[in-house]
Amino acid sequence: MPFRKAHPFPSLAPKFLLCLVFCYYKNMYSKSLGSVSLLLISLIILSFSAITYTRNTIWIDGVSLWSDTVKKSPNKSRPYGHLGGAYLIKGFTEEAVHYLNISKSLNPFELLNYLNLGNIYLERGEIDRAIEHYKAIVTTLPRSYKGHYLLGSALFIKGQIEEAIVHFEKSIRLKPNFIEPFLDLGNIYLDKGLDDKAKELYLRVLEIEPDNIDANYKLGTIYAKKNNPDEAIKRLSRVLDLNPYHAEAHNHLGISFYIKGMHNEATKHYKEAIRLKPDYAEAYHNLGIVYKKNGFIDKAIEQFQKGLKIRPDFTITQVMLDALTKQKK
Repeated sequence: MPFRKAHPFPSLAPKFLLCLVFCYYKNMYSKSLGSVSLLLISLIILSFSAITYTRNTIWIDGVSLWSDTVKKSPNKSRPYGHLGGAYLIKGFTEEAVHYLNISKSLNPFELLNYLNLGNIYLERGEIDRAIEHYKAIVTTLPRSYKGHYLLGSALFIKGQIEEAIVHFEKSIRLKPNFIEPFLDLGNIYLDKGLDDKAKELYLRVLEIEPDNIDANYKLGTIYAKKNNPDEAIKRLSRVLDLNPYHAEAHNHLGISFYIKGMHNEATKHYKEAIRLKPDYAEAYHNLGIVYKKNGFIDKAIEQFQKGLKIRPDFTITQVMLDALTKQKK
C-alpha cells in the first residue's frame, strides 16, 4: 500500500511562527488586542505544527500507521492485516504472522491474509501449512490464477507432481498471459523427459515475453539435445545477449559449437563457463572432451581430474579419465 508523503506544513509552520513572534516582540509594549492575538496565533501554529508532524511520521512508517489504526479499531480485521503486511515488508516475519493470524481470526474471509501467510510458510519451508493456506484461497476463489499457481508450486516442492500439474494447468487456463506456470510446467515435463511438451510451453512463454531468459535457455538445451545446434546457438546466444554472466548458457553454447565441429568456439565458451562458475564439473568434463578430441591428452586428463575433485560421483568423467590414463601408459 503506498504511503502518503509528509505534508509540507511542518517545514513552513516554523517560518510563519518566526514572523509572528518577531511581530509580537516588536509590539510587546503595546497593550492592544492585536499583540495578544499575535501571541495566541503563534501558539496555535506551533501546536498545529507538532500535531501535523506526528501524524506525518505515522503516515511515513507503515508499521506506525497501522499500529495507530489498530489501537483505534481493535476489533476490525483489516488494520491487523495491513499491520502484518507492513511488518512483512520490513522483514519481521514473526510479527507479520502474529498480526495476520489475528486478522484472519477476526475475518476468516479476508483472502489476502491467507496469501501472505502462505508465502511466509512457503519461504520458511513449512510446506504443509503453505498448502493449507493456498487451498483456502482456491476453495473460496476458484478463479484465482495466482492461488492455483502458488498451490501448484507448494505441491511441487512437496513432491506431489501430478497435483502440481493440475493447478499449473488451471492457472494457465485462467490467465493465459501469466508466464510463471508455463515455465514451471515446462520444467516438470523436461525433468520427465517429455521434451516436446516442454518445448511447446517454452515457445508459448516467448510469444508473451520474447526476451525471457529461462525460456530461451531451456529451449537452447532442448535443441542441443535434439542435435539441432543452429537453433540452439540462436537461443543460447540470445540468453548471453541478455545476461553475459550465465555460466550454464556458455556451457551449452560450447556443446552446440562442438556438435558443429567448431572446437575453438566450444573451448572459448567452456572456459568462460568455468571462469564464471569455478565449481562447474560438467564444464570441466566438456572441456576435457574437446582437448581429447584434438589430441591434447595431458590437458584432457587435467580437466577430467579437476571435474572429479568437484564431483567425485561423475561416473562418465571417471571412465574417460581411466581410459586416457591407460592410453598414456
